[in-house]
Amino acid sequence: MSVSEHDRRVLHQALVGSIGEREAGVLMDLLPSQDWDDFVRRGELEHASVTLRLEMQAMESRLTASFHRDMVSQTWILAGTLLAGLGALGGLLH
Repeated sequence: MSVSEHDRRVLHQALVGSIGEREAGVLMDLLPSQDWDDFVRRGELEHASVTLRLEMQAMESRLTASFHRDMVSQTWILAGTLLAGLGALGGLLH
């Protein structure tokens, strides 16, 4: 349920009549000015943080393995190309 600014003023006036101006102000300051759906508990935030870190570590591990495989493959291709070029050059020189 969304609470409008008008609803907050009505509540404040009722609190002033019941518990006094100062106490009503303190209580209203403790209430959120938005819907409770917009707030996150510390535990939920910490859980999301841990989950995100684990996902990032897994992604980094996959990328590192993929990068290593690609570098090895590229090195073999380059070495094979160089050897084939040297062999062709040697054949031309004889």
